[in-house]
Amino acid sequence: PSAAPHSEAALPTAVPTATAAPIIISVTVTSQPTEAPTPAPTAEPTEAPTPELTAEATKAPTPEPTPEPTPRLITDEELASGVYDSYFNDALLVGDSLTWTYSHYVRNVRNEGKPDFLGNVKFLASVSMSIRRASYNVASESEVSFQYGSHPISLTDGVNRYGAKKVFLMLGLNDLAVRRWDDVQDNFRTVIRLLQEKCPTVETIVIMGVLPVTTKFYDRQEPAWNTFNPLLEAVCQECGVTFLSFAEEVMDEDGYLDIGYCSDGKCHLNIEGEDIWTRCLRRYAASVAEPDAVFEPVETKYKQNDSVLVTENAAEENSDTDTASPKAD
Repeated sequence: PSAAPHSEAALPTAVPTATAAPIIISVTVTSQPTEAPTPAPTAEPTEAPTPELTAEATKAPTPEPTPEPTPRLITDEELASGVYDSYFNDALLVGDSLTWTYSHYVRNVRNEGKPDFLGNVKFLASVSMSIRRASYNVASESEVSFQYGSHPISLTDGVNRYGAKKVFLMLGLNDLAVRRWDDVQDNFRTVIRLLQEKCPTVETIVIMGVLPVTTKFYDRQEPAWNTFNPLLEAVCQECGVTFLSFAEEVMDEDGYLDIGYCSDGKCHLNIEGEDIWTRCLRRYAASVAEPDAVFEPVETKYKQNDSVLVTENAAEENSDTDTASPKAD
């Protein structure tokens, strides 16, 4: 047998396989808006608790007290050096024979080598002058009158002639024994007013206390005589002028003029008494320059009885003229 012719076995035809197209999955991510993170709540500030005020806390601290300055002591030796005497360069001392005598004392001291003693102080004084006469403010050839050179002059004309800025007036001694004291006070008021109104250069008026006298001058002095100065001081306060006195510094234990300061046994001062007058003036000048200063204490023999206040006559009214009174001449 012949074999059947060989033929290529029919190969199966490959079936084309479908190539799968790639699947692209597009994922679009949409970002969701994100909320800002919520901040953690801030704790509300809390006020610090007010501490309870204790009694201790409410007290302000006590400041240390400032020590008071110690007043400066002006000694009598310093005063005697004349350091304050220039204060009296434009001063005028007005008075009766006591002031007239004091002017001689000042002149003698200057002549003995102290030309600047009490500065350039001037004097307007007349023997037997009274506050009553001064209040008339007249110049008289026949009656008691102030003198300028050798000519009579009234009180205010005399003050103006000297051009005084400061007036120290000591009168009244020739009035107290024979005048009603209310009249004497009125006469002082009149004189003060004259100086204030008719003397344009005067800036300072100082009324000096009436000095004590001895029993030989007036034998009914204590206590009546020595109670006039408080009344005079009240007049000065009323009129706005200064009152200055050294009367108690020259009194004895009974209130009369100490004989140790008296030159005539009646009323005039000797050199020791004039020295006290000078110290009084210098203390005043120092107190103007240094108001807070203090001075050495002054011992006085007489202790005035403050319970005695004289408002009536020291003596009955005598004559209407000054010649009826005891005189400081």
